[in-house]
Amino acid sequence: MLEGSPEFVLVGEARDGLEAQELIQSLRPDLLLLDIEMPAGGAFELLERLGGGPSPVVILVTAFNEFGIEAFDAGAVDYVLKPVDPVRLTQALDRARPLVEAARASVTAPTAPEFLTRIVAKIGGRILVIPSGEIHWIEARGSYLHVHTGADEHLVRRSLSALEAGLDPALFARVHRSYMVALDQVAEMRPAGHGDAVLRLAGGQEIPVSRRIRAELAERLRSPS
Repeated sequence: MLEGSPEFVLVGEARDGLEAQELIQSLRPDLLLLDIEMPAGGAFELLERLGGGPSPVVILVTAFNEFGIEAFDAGAVDYVLKPVDPVRLTQALDRARPLVEAARASVTAPTAPEFLTRIVAKIGGRILVIPSGEIHWIEARGSYLHVHTGADEHLVRRSLSALEAGLDPALFARVHRSYMVALDQVAEMRPAGHGDAVLRLAGGQEIPVSRRIRAELAERLRSPS
């Protein structure tokens, strides 16, 4: 099927996750087509092992459509169901092409930190894409994050620490072990006793601030945006 897209050249094939890791690290491909379930570690485990550095564009392949949200969380540009339909594969390659070209163009360009522009929530059988600019505040409860966008609340299965690492620290602040806020939503911060504080957001919600972060947060709120 890949022979129908001559701009993509097959440079290697792997039988399992460990062989894939070795080939990726030696060949540095622009694009990966990864089966989600493989011997010696599936696609998600492999992508975690690859860690930092320049990352290939990823298209995930799976026989199970319930992996959609995990695919996007892992940074995949698309996922294709097996048995693979040639038309569907072409659509995925078309989606990957501009990202591959952009990655090549940026090799010699100065690099800047890349932050999440969206996060993904699952509602029933639907996948909802939430632009990070629409997030007002986030609360961690159990295994889920409750992401608030105005009057709406969405559940995201991710740790608060992982999300904090992906969001722009110039726009968001971790104010408590269970809370993050968008700084542009903060209307007021007032003391709450024992060194703690409380934030009042533009929508009227009140968010606790731990004493550890209070002084740093106050300084950030005083600084011009």
